[in-house]
Amino acid sequence: TTTTTTTATAIVIDSFVAGSADLSACGGPVIETQSDGSIAGGVREVYARDAFSCTQGAGARVVVNTGSGQLEFSGSAAAEQRVYWGSDIGSSGGSNTGPQLNLALTVDSVFEVDVLALTGTASSLRLRVVAGGEVFAYLVPDFSTTGTVSVPLSSFVGGSAMTALQAADVDGVGIWGYGLVVNIGEVRLAPGTAETTTTSTTSTSTTTTTTTTT
Repeated sequence: TTTTTTTATAIVIDSFVAGSADLSACGGPVIETQSDGSIAGGVREVYARDAFSCTQGAGARVVVNTGSGQLEFSGSAAAEQRVYWGSDIGSSGGSNTGPQLNLALTVDSVFEVDVLALTGTASSLRLRVVAGGEVFAYLVPDFSTTGTVSVPLSSFVGGSAMTALQAADVDGVGIWGYGLVVNIGEVRLAPGTAETTTTSTTSTSTTTTTTTTT
């Protein structure tokens, strides 16, 4: 018997090894795009905003540190930090547009974010997925520890829960930070446990012996 296990591979959205950026905002939004072949769709959009104009602290800052391969959010409790890919680019205003990612996933696929460092607990992280032309979001609860944040697409909600048909047409993703001081290492869409296929094959060998009597 031969057993073969096939697992779909993860799709890296961004590992932040290219397209450096350093945005600071003390009021209205500052928006910038960076282009590189290592980024899903070839481009990302970075957004920083502080609605309280630095009266609550240091404003908002977003850094893409290509030397360490990290996305860094920092600022006051009023800071808004966002990064978009694919068709989610431009969703916070401005004239930028992004390409459709055209990812065929399932509701068992998982949105993963590697959190390398995190300071403070008065913060939140929102994940976004544009699927089937609709925006779906998930607010990570109790976001206060490092490690990999892993959320199946079935947990994302738009007007209703994401359907299998919508998951088969993912065109954009985004992450939103609110008052975050955090370092992120990689953003990816990974296969869920239901996307592992195991096939077993049994082979039967028959030996025939012929005896000739003279």
